[in-house]
Amino acid sequence: MVRWVSGRELGELPLFLIYFGEGSAYALICEDAPEGDRTRLFQTCDRNLVEHLALQVQHELHEPGSD
Repeated sequence: MVRWVSGRELGELPLFLIYFGEGSAYALICEDAPEGDRTRLFQTCDRNLVEHLALQVQHELHEPGSD
């Protein structure tokens, strides 16, 4: 399943990309830093962590199956 989330739907959540499929798993999270600082970036391919992040985002966005 692929789900595009607009900026309005994100609210306070940082920009992110999460891919959790049959074999591969990947997450990229990008957050603006305070003035004069660098943008914060996090990436991982740890399957357990990506699954947890996917479930958390699903819950935050009130997606079906998140309870």
